[in-house]
Amino acid sequence: MATMTKLARPGTWQRLQRDGLPVVVILAAALVLWYVAAIWMNAAGAIERVLPTDAPWTWQDLVAATLPDPAQLGERMHGKTCAGTWIKGIGTNGLSREVYLYHVADNATTMREYGCQAVVWQTALNPVVALELIASGTWWGAGVHSPEAFDALPFLELLTEYGAPHQIQERSPFSVSVLRDSASFASGD
Repeated sequence: MATMTKLARPGTWQRLQRDGLPVVVILAAALVLWYVAAIWMNAAGAIERVLPTDAPWTWQDLVAATLPDPAQLGERMHGKTCAGTWIKGIGTNGLSREVYLYHVADNATTMREYGCQAVVWQTALNPVVALELIASGTWWGAGVHSPEAFDALPFLELLTEYGAPHQIQERSPFSVSVLRDSASFASGD
């Protein structure tokens, strides 16, 4: 009687190495080539404008001189950025529910009013609002708590006061609809 051996099915890590590694290597090589080409094309201007002609400089100086200064990019950026979270879980009715809670910031507005890019403003705003709620006693508790442990309503209302009105979209496999925006949220609808 012959015995049959079961062939082992490759695991996730093996499949990733076999299928994903070549793609990652090609993308990494393209990225490196992109930056090398950008440095090469900008080298003459950087040597002329930034690097000293009477003193020696290194390749690190050349690379730093060809890359843009992030602090000077904000005024030249246009458009809006969206920060949000997609929440999946069980609703109060016991059925599966998905919502997307988000707020949008305009880069021109945040540059004019706060002197920083929209993505920086959105990143900094949430901890500021949380700290204000803790300092006022609205959020309190002993020990370490995650943001989910606190009441969300005061947080969302204060975000709106700070100029970051939020919206909530119901998500389902078949449709997306705005459930509430910050105006209806504040009015209690």
